[in-house]
Amino acid sequence: MNLSSEQKAQIKQLHEKAKKDTKSLSSQLMEADKQMRLPFASDASPEKLRKQYETIQELRQKLDNKPFEMMLAEGQVLTTQQRT
Repeated sequence: MNLSSEQKAQIKQLHEKAKKDTKSLSSQLMEADKQMRLPFASDASPEKLRKQYETIQELRQKLDNKPFEMMLAEGQVLTTQQRT
């Protein structure tokens, strides 16, 4: 692809940020999942359970979107010729 040193640095920075973001989202998801189990054990209201479920779904969606967002970000660093 013949990346310039600046492009390599930018892509490395993007990867590091994505890794950090993914780790943070994963931690949030694990905590939300843990919190979901607590209301079940304590006979929580359906509304509370639904809200927690929605939180978990949002976090999963964010994690699922990470590879696509990374691809878009990398594309902004590359020239048109490099993208093809």
